[in-house]
Amino acid sequence: MVSAARKRGIQVMMGTQQRAGPHYQKAVELVQGGRLGQVALVECWNYHNTGQRVGRPADGTPPTGLDWDRWLGPAPTVPFNPGRLNNSWWFDYAGGMMTNWAIHHIDIILWAMRATSPTAVSCAGGKFVVNDLADTPDTIEASWEFPGWLMQYQYRGFNNFHSVQSRPHHHGICFHGNAATLVLDRFGYEIYNDDKRGVVAEKMSGKPYFSADKPGESEQDGPWHRRFVDCVKGDKPLPLDLEDSHRATVCCHLANIAYLAGRRIRWDGTQEAILDDSDAARWLSRLRRKGYELPQV
Repeated sequence: MVSAARKRGIQVMMGTQQRAGPHYQKAVELVQGGRLGQVALVECWNYHNTGQRVGRPADGTPPTGLDWDRWLGPAPTVPFNPGRLNNSWWFDYAGGMMTNWAIHHIDIILWAMRATSPTAVSCAGGKFVVNDLADTPDTIEASWEFPGWLMQYQYRGFNNFHSVQSRPHHHGICFHGNAATLVLDRFGYEIYNDDKRGVVAEKMSGKPYFSADKPGESEQDGPWHRRFVDCVKGDKPLPLDLEDSHRATVCCHLANIAYLAGRRIRWDGTQEAILDDSDAARWLSRLRRKGYELPQV
């Protein structure tokens, strides 16, 4: 996508809309400006009891108007099942919570840390509680190693307890520095100085995540859409390079590959290659059904 967009000279921007939030922008500025001191660990999470996700419906006949072959696209041919239409939870069509939600956290983290590529990735977890047909995990502990610091992601898809009790939301990022710690989510951020535990030293609020007129939409969605439209109409430079979005997405895919392979993998970001592990490297691409091959750039 990056190569194709640059070859054709078209505007392409990924929907990591948290970047449009003023409090996210301020938080990134504080991290990069040294407010937290040296940051050696960044944690992010999603805690949300998702119930039985897709459930266990029986295979059946596609509803009128649905071309099941076209819906499957490059993925393997399987009988129609209505549970597959909730596609986020299937490795054939998506990447579970890692590519559904973690990508938003990782985009902000790489931006704040001025980071590009990890050197190694581990991901443990499993489908331990949720009893449905889908195959992505309901429990994840992922870790990405960067020079001088570590990024971690935790997902619990069966439990609503929130580790940061002062911010009881189902998502968040925590930057741990040797001078202060910053906890960040779509509702705002708080900073805790390291020498005064439990005392909020600085904070900034965001607008409510949900609104009565647009349920499910965050305050960042509209501004992010608007910026893209303005770029297309006025030929202005995009606020986010697609290469940066690609790198954040790579982190998510590498975590899923480490999960599927069942071991730590090492990554060369320059060559975009998994090192010394041909079995894990096969997950960097997938077989595509005839008629759904990717075009050559």
